[in-house]
Amino acid sequence: EIVTLDAGVSTGTYLWFRDGTLITSATNKTYTPTQSGVYRVVVTNASNCSGDDQVNVMFFSSPTIQPLQVEYTPCQGTTFSLVAVAADFQTLQWSYNNSPIASSNVLTLPVTNSGIYALEASNNIGCKTKVETTVSFKPKPTVNLGADIVACKDNSVELNAGNEGTMFKWQQN
Repeated sequence: EIVTLDAGVSTGTYLWFRDGTLITSATNKTYTPTQSGVYRVVVTNASNCSGDDQVNVMFFSSPTIQPLQVEYTPCQGTTFSLVAVAADFQTLQWSYNNSPIASSNVLTLPVTNSGIYALEASNNIGCKTKVETTVSFKPKPTVNLGADIVACKDNSVELNAGNEGTMFKWQQN
């Protein structure tokens, strides 16, 4: 977030200070601080009259979340969870395809559907950090060997797993 301080007076000369020290490069009506501190501006008009004001600016760090993989591709039917590592947060919120997931204020989220998952962490100041990943469940093969088979000893039996020409021929030695 960018913070811009505005002296509120459109003409004059401007002297900006941080914690009592003159900021020599700051001579405009506005100033964009990048550090915490007490900022003061002194504005002098054409009549050589001066006015001043000050404000305390406090920057806080956002929560940190270690990046998630860009994409996870578990097999359908397997137990899969997204596991995040985060610090300096007060609240967590997972979302699925941009919709919040109820009761998901935890670092580990069980996942059963393909889609885009995001985790947002917030601290008590309102600073936020968000990470995102895609989960794409891979289909598992459908295997159907049919009903039990009864055959005579020393005969071969052909089994078809039903997957794109993959066949297994078993015979008893």
